[in-house]
Amino acid sequence: MAKSIRSKIKRKFRTIKRQKIKAKQQAALQATIKDEMKTEADTVDQTASDAAAATKVAESAAQDASNTNTTTTKDTAEASSKDAEKEDSAMDISTTDKKSGKKDSEPSGMSRTQLKKYRAGLLRKKKADNIAKQRKREKKNKQQQRRRRRR
Repeated sequence: MAKSIRSKIKRKFRTIKRQKIKAKQQAALQATIKDEMKTEADTVDQTASDAAAATKVAESAAQDASNTNTTTTKDTAEASSKDAEKEDSAMDISTTDKKSGKKDSEPSGMSRTQLKKYRAGLLRKKKADNIAKQRKREKKNKQQQRRRRRR
């Protein structure tokens, strides 16, 4: 009789422990989701403008390719990348307020230190995106090489 009571108590403590662990995991998950949502909301404006610029570049490259039948895909890729670089440099030229040091494209109501942190975050995001793109390209190239070897 005593053994069954002891085992019931142990089982009860195990379930309580499991519930506490699940609650901690759930709280951590909620915190990460909330943090991601916040950073995503901050970068939505940036990504929307980047997407618009990319579509413009793609449309102009497609139009150029349709206008000249002699260009190769490599030439159009180089032309589109040059167009993208021109648009990026044009975006960076935005006017700067001398008093606050804020560019037009940046959110208003921030102190200088907040602006520095904001810009650092944008740079971090840009670097991470570039690294992700590079890894994706490398992965694609590896797959193509495997396909070529199989043939």
